[in-house]
Amino acid sequence: MTIKRLIYFFSAIIFCLFLLVASLPTILSTKWAQTNYNVPMIENSYGGRISIGEASFSWLGSQKIKNFRWNDTQTEIEFQSLSLDAPFYIFLYSRTVLHPAKLENLNIHLSDQIHLEGFDGDIMFKEGAIHLLVNGITTQNELEGKLEISGQIPFSNQFPQGKLTAKMENFPSRFLIIPVTPAKIPLYEFLGQELNGTLTYENGVIDVIAATTQGSADFSIQFVDNGVTFPRDGKISYKMPEKAVKQLEHAGLIALHSPLTLQLVKGEYIY
Repeated sequence: MTIKRLIYFFSAIIFCLFLLVASLPTILSTKWAQTNYNVPMIENSYGGRISIGEASFSWLGSQKIKNFRWNDTQTEIEFQSLSLDAPFYIFLYSRTVLHPAKLENLNIHLSDQIHLEGFDGDIMFKEGAIHLLVNGITTQNELEGKLEISGQIPFSNQFPQGKLTAKMENFPSRFLIIPVTPAKIPLYEFLGQELNGTLTYENGVIDVIAATTQGSADFSIQFVDNGVTFPRDGKISYKMPEKAVKQLEHAGLIALHSPLTLQLVKGEYIY
């Protein structure tokens, strides 16, 4: 084989590899890739069964998934559309990259009695701040509730300039599956069945008024240099559920057997 033919041969290989890489997002958007790669990969990682109605990926454009559904023996999660305004190549990096995202019509069914329906969310990043707009309806044993979050939080040293409002009404605590304590007990095990309250943040002050069947909270916290202070008198009362007490004791951890009450005094400073 002459040198000229070798050059043609390797040029053809490089060109084919370039076409393959350039076409990767398009290939992953096809039904074939969803059936043979995308869906099996997610199912192997998280278990359950997955179905995807449509996927659209692009090296330089936005990414979108439509009519997604995941379910196992107890839980079902589905949404109409999820779009991420970010190029595909950012997923090649291990570091977290913040980009605008939009979620439409999310539905979560934890059981026959606990549901979150019609949940929509917008996350935007502009002018050095995270802008949030989230709302949805919940039901638990035919009791209807809601969750609303709106506002913006700067992700720079200007954090005190942020403004955020969150409202919960009869929100089922079972959605709070975040593991806490060294025993990794879900957060909802420490709370009552429903959460009610409001949280507002403005000019460095967080104001909380909340209640569950296990207690209540009514206080404000202000961020100051090297600590926090209380702009007004406040109170937190809490009684740990018996089930959580047993789980902590079984794990060899400290549990609260008696009700706890904290009085927060205006002007006190905590480092």
